[in-house]
Amino acid sequence: MQGPLWSSTGSDPVRLLVILLGVSLLLSGCIYSHTLQPLMTDFVATPVGDGLSTGDIKTVTFYVSVEWDKNGIGSIAKKHGIDEIYYADIETTRVLWYWRQQRVRVYGH
Repeated sequence: MQGPLWSSTGSDPVRLLVILLGVSLLLSGCIYSHTLQPLMTDFVATPVGDGLSTGDIKTVTFYVSVEWDKNGIGSIAKKHGIDEIYYADIETTRVLWYWRQQRVRVYGH
């Protein structure tokens, strides 16, 4: 193959630009991202939860969006027998625009 992307010199600025663009997309979260955020922010006199329960919801998008499972705080607490909720957070994983998983973590007793 011939052309600016396939030159054998190795110092072609277009090739370097394409590589840097790919790396920047990877690092900026366009290809993969993993975040953790609090759902509750009032931590005044909040005890450390001795019980951890999780529930997640998954989404696949390809022309249409399909979601399944539950991640509601109340339904997670009820399912795992938590009577008193101390705090909760959400962990989100994304791969491109096609896959998303949101896991809610509920702490309580």
